[in-house]
Order: sequence, then C-alpha cells, then structure tokens
Amino acid sequence: MAEDPRVAGREVVPGDEPSDGDASERPATAVAAAEGEQTDERDGAEPEATVTGSRESEDAATTATAVTDDDRDVDVPEAASADATGPGPWVLDPPASVADEPAVADMGMAAGGGATLEPLPRLDTIPAPFGVAPVVEPVVRPVRWRRLRRLLSVLASIIVGVPTVIVVVGLAVALLLNPIWVASEQDRAESGLETGYGPVELRLATDSILSDLVFGPPNFAVMIGGQPVLAERERSHLRDVRNVFIEFAAVALVSLLILVLARILSRRNPIAFWSRVRRASQVLAYAVVFVGLVAVIAFAPLFELFHGLLFPAGSFDFDPTSDRLVQLFPERFWSDTALALAVAIFAISLLSVWWAGRRIRNLSEPR
Repeated sequence: MAEDPRVAGREVVPGDEPSDGDASERPATAVAAAEGEQTDERDGAEPEATVTGSRESEDAATTATAVTDDDRDVDVPEAASADATGPGPWVLDPPASVADEPAVADMGMAAGGGATLEPLPRLDTIPAPFGVAPVVEPVVRPVRWRRLRRLLSVLASIIVGVPTVIVVVGLAVALLLNPIWVASEQDRAESGLETGYGPVELRLATDSILSDLVFGPPNFAVMIGGQPVLAERERSHLRDVRNVFIEFAAVALVSLLILVLARILSRRNPIAFWSRVRRASQVLAYAVVFVGLVAVIAFAPLFELFHGLLFPAGSFDFDPTSDRLVQLFPERFWSDTALALAVAIFAISLLSVWWAGRRIRNLSEPR
C-alpha cells in the first residue's frame, strides 16, 4: 500500500493544533489512523489491515518512549529494524543451548536409552597439570609431643651430665690418693711432731694405713715398736672410710660405663653428647669455685657437714691430744688436701670443656 503523502508530511488538522484555550491535542498516531481509514475507504482497501498497521505503529511509539519516576519522557534506543541484515548493537546473541554440546547430547541419549550417568571426576583427583593439586596441610606436632621431647632432652642431659661430674671427681681423688702426696702434706702439717715418730716410722705407719684403705684387707693393725698405732675406734672409722671409697669407686666405674654407652648410642648425633659433657663440666667448675670460696671462709663447719653426711654421728670425733689418727692427719693436712682436690677438679673440668669443645668443632666442620 502506498504511503499517504499527508501522513508522511505529518499534516495537522485544525483540531490538532495546540491552543491556549480549551482545545486539546490529538496524538499523531490517532490522526494517522483516522486518515488511513479515510484513505482506505476511498481506495477500497481492507479496514482490518489498516487497523493492524495502526496498532503496530502505536506499539512502536510506546516502545520508543519510557516514563521515569518523575513523569519525564526519556528517549531510549529503538529496536533494530526487521529489514537489517545483522543484529544491532543493542541485540545480544542468544545463549547457546546446553543440549547443543556433543558430550551433553551423548549423555542425554545414553540416559534416554536406560544407561546410568556416571559423575564427573573431581578436580583434585586429576594430575596437577590438568587438575587441581590437593592441598597438603603442614604437620603440626601436638603440644604433648613437644613437652615429651623437652623432657627427654632434660633426661639425656642428666644421664650424661651426672656421670661426667662423678668421673671428673673420681679422677681428681685418684690423683691425690697416693703416698707421694700424703707424705708431702704430712711434712707440711708436721705430723711427726704430734706423734713422736721419726720419718721412717711415720712413713711405715702411713703407708700401711693407705694400703689397707685402698687394697685391703681393712685391718689397720699396723704396729710401731710392738704397739698398735690405732685404737679400735679409730680402725672402725677407717673401715667406714674404706666403704665410702669402695662405693664411690663403684659409682665412678658405672658412670664411666654410662658415658661410654651414651657415646655409642649417640652416633647419629654426637654433637649433642659432647655438648652435654661440656655443659656438665662447666657447671662443675663453677660449683667447685663456689665451694672453694666457702671452704676458705669456714672450713671447719664444712668439714663437719661432710663427715656428718657420710658417716654415723659420733664416729668421727677424736681428741688431737691422744688419738693417733688425727695426729697423723691433722686439720691442716685436710685443709691443704681439700684445696688441692678443688684445684684438681677445676683443672680436669676445664680439660673436659676443652676436649668436648674440640670434638664439637671437628664434628661441625664439613667433610
């Protein structure tokens, strides 16, 4: 149908002009529809087609106008023309159907044929280049295991440290328990003047007592001029001293065996063994310095305390004016011997510290 030139030129009838009076505006679509009906009646066109075209024009006009909240008209882009060759800028491509995928289509066919669909594999079960590598959480040791390891470390330090101290003290005692040292100290303490013995008798009595103390049997029945040197009470105390020496020697021997065994068991970590030996030796050296200072200030109370811990009460009280045992070994003898023992323990401790440190350095050097 040819387009009416009046409609194309948007001819306005008098009733359509806006006025300030009571006249009202007629929509352009209504004017076009009315004129179209008149033209169709004159041209003999079908009315239904005209009505349909008018409704389409109204729909297009309605689509081209949007009303906002504040009743103002806002122009929006019109839809693409049906005569356009491709999709316009405001037309989105329709989403692809899931059924168009071959894999999904095959699964649908299989399901339709009565087959069972199997689940897809999890991403964390696929190798790392194509899937997701499983997250490996760090292993957190429980608190009780850390406490147990700390407790075992303390026990190992005690097992190695205490035998180290005992072995060092035992070596120092063995160095002083010999006739040469005893004779030199007796001369310094003037033991011959107290006993009335000459040098030969003094050596004979002292060497016999030392032999019975170390090798036995513990008779201590030495005689000078047909007379026993020691009374029974003095010999009983010396037997107690010998028992203490034997027990200490046994403990020192067991401690040495423990150190050897600990060194063998620490072949995988020998540095820890020598570190514990060095630490124990350092502690012993500090302890000896402290006890030595106390002994210089108050030797007699410390000597009494030492005897009270090792021997029965009252068994070590003797009279220097009548008892030969304290005359042969007076207080000055014991004070000088205690000082020499402290020096020997300190020197051996330092030697042990040096040796352990050397072993640690040798083991730490790369090979």
